[in-house]
Amino acid sequence: MKTFFTIIPLQGSKDLKACIYQAVDNGDLQMDTPTHFPIMTAMHAYVKPGDEIRVVAILSAVQNCETNLEKFREEVENMSQEIGFTYPRGIEIVNAPADAGVRSHIETFQRLIEKVEDNDKLYACMTYGMKPLSQLLIMAIQYAYRLLDNASICCLVYGQPGWGGAAPSVNDMTALIQMDEITRLLAEHKVKNPRTVIEKIISQD
Repeated sequence: MKTFFTIIPLQGSKDLKACIYQAVDNGDLQMDTPTHFPIMTAMHAYVKPGDEIRVVAILSAVQNCETNLEKFREEVENMSQEIGFTYPRGIEIVNAPADAGVRSHIETFQRLIEKVEDNDKLYACMTYGMKPLSQLLIMAIQYAYRLLDNASICCLVYGQPGWGGAAPSVNDMTALIQMDEITRLLAEHKVKNPRTVIEKIISQD
């Protein structure tokens, strides 16, 4: 099943602005409707009419996050009506404690991996949240790819609001996860001159 993961932002309403993100590297992500949440560009690109999908949101114990979650619910529902997809489980919430303790992060990771299943097609956004949460999210989708049957990482997005007058942009960061997998395999097989191998792979892109 197509499963979309995002982290609900911590920003207050004055700082969290809806904008039209310009797609970088992956034109499929171009969406001409303003959104507060870059994951919506992936949903718009890859969900088809009649699809049944899952939507998972990581929610920190901060009041702004509760407010932003309602905005996210509204955007997903509007897109569901526009495209014609369903998400029968609603927005599935993974609660993340406000403290930054290692034990809390491990517990969050465990709750995240409960949301992935065999044959999942995974889409995720690493734009928002504290850095450990973004790392946990990447770890969870890598867990699914490495350990579950036929799970695939389809798109990892990162949105930039546009600093210094630049246009807001959304980047497809999937290649970074693929590169991490390549380096892991090279290390496991004790490949000599791994940099040369990586440069050949990059040159073929």
